[in-house]
Amino acid sequence: MQGRFVPEPGTPRLLQIVVVLVPMIILIIISALTLLTRSQTVAAAVDAAPLWWLIAYQMFRVNGGVIFLPLWYYGFLPGFFALPAGIGDTLTGLFAIVAVVALWRDAPLARPLAYAVNVFGMADLIYAISMGVTSTLTSTTAEVSPIVMYPLIMVPAFGVPLAFVVHCLSIWQLRRRGRVALNGQFALQKS
Repeated sequence: MQGRFVPEPGTPRLLQIVVVLVPMIILIIISALTLLTRSQTVAAAVDAAPLWWLIAYQMFRVNGGVIFLPLWYYGFLPGFFALPAGIGDTLTGLFAIVAVVALWRDAPLARPLAYAVNVFGMADLIYAISMGVTSTLTSTTAEVSPIVMYPLIMVPAFGVPLAFVVHCLSIWQLRRRGRVALNGQFALQKS
């Protein structure tokens, strides 16, 4: 990439953060949460997909979380950011595996577990981004943070918004399926 994603030396840290956060917020709020949930086509696709599919997407975070731990170990990222981000992503991925198996087997606590994975995963993403911003702003070195350089910039710029959107769609799917099930039970009880 010949350094095209590396900010110029002396670029204010706040500007480095804005370059990452603004596209992320736009992707999540405008495209995903507004447009996707209003689309009949997306609603039909979400309704047609098995409940475990959207949860299964989060399993990739096992690998994603492992990326941050060596970067901390070798001193490229501060521990207060890399450790919780890496451990949180890894746990989200592992919990997603458990939830997928529970949903696939239609276990009694599968739906609450699916909600828990989504809430935990979203909280982890919010925490990781806030700690990433804090680590960039509070860095005492003049060096550019590796998290705003290619290839790591792909994590907050694309990976985090996509994971967050999939969590939101998963919760939306769980809620829609819950209403359909309740409406079906109500209709059976009335007849």
